[in-house]
Amino acid sequence: TPGEENRQEKIVAKIQEINPNVDEIEAQSIISSAFKWALEFNVAPSLVLGIIATESTFAKHAISSQGAFGLMQVIPKWHLEKVKDARAKTGTPELFNIDTNIYLGIRIYKECKAKYSSLENALLCYNGSVGTNSSYAMKVLQNKKVFDNVI
Repeated sequence: TPGEENRQEKIVAKIQEINPNVDEIEAQSIISSAFKWALEFNVAPSLVLGIIATESTFAKHAISSQGAFGLMQVIPKWHLEKVKDARAKTGTPELFNIDTNIYLGIRIYKECKAKYSSLENALLCYNGSVGTNSSYAMKVLQNKKVFDNVI
C-alpha cells in the first residue's frame, strides 16, 4: 500500500541518516527482519531499531572490543545454544547475516525482559550493564523514540 511504502521510505531515510554507508537494499533487509522478529517475539519494532542504532549504528559487520558481532552486537560465547538454534530459524548461524543477528538479538532481549520487568533493566541486562551507572537504556529509548516518530 502507498502508506506502507511511505513508512518504509521514512525508516530507510532515518537509517541512512544514522549511517550513510547503509544502502537502500540493506536498510530494507534490516527493516524487514526487525519487523518480522519483533512480531514473532512481541517486541516493538521501534525498540529493535533503537537497540540496533545504539549498538552498531546499523553497521552489519560491526565487531566490538568485547567480541560482540553485527547489528545487535551479539557475543557468541555467551549464547552458543541460541546461535545453534538460529540455524534452524534463519538457515544460517552466521552472525553477520542480518536476519540471524536480529533474531538472536531479539531473543536475548526477550530473555532479559523475562528476567527484569522494567524496560530499563531489561535493556541494561541486554547490554551487560545491570547494576552500573550506564546511560545505555536512555540512549536506546532516545533512538526508539526517533523510530516511533517515523513508524
